[in-house]
Amino acid sequence: MGVANIFSFLMMFLSGIFFPIEMMPEWLHPVAHILPLTYFAEGLRDTMVYSIGVESSAIWFHIGVMALWGVVAYIIGSWLYRRNSIVATR
Repeated sequence: MGVANIFSFLMMFLSGIFFPIEMMPEWLHPVAHILPLTYFAEGLRDTMVYSIGVESSAIWFHIGVMALWGVVAYIIGSWLYRRNSIVATR
């Protein structure tokens, strides 16, 4: 649990949840734009603060990036599970 908390808080700080990404050093900008929480926060901010609707292409871009992250994480997780499964060790 502690390791998961470290990663989640680190991702929150780097994703622009607590302060804007533009205030970070330039070398952290690419890192922030890789994280899926960045796109979730921007999409939520666009819809709730700026009243941008579902018809906006920016919202669909954010949803697409998060879906891509989900697919990649699922593939990697299933590969690791199959590779390290209990049945394979017997």
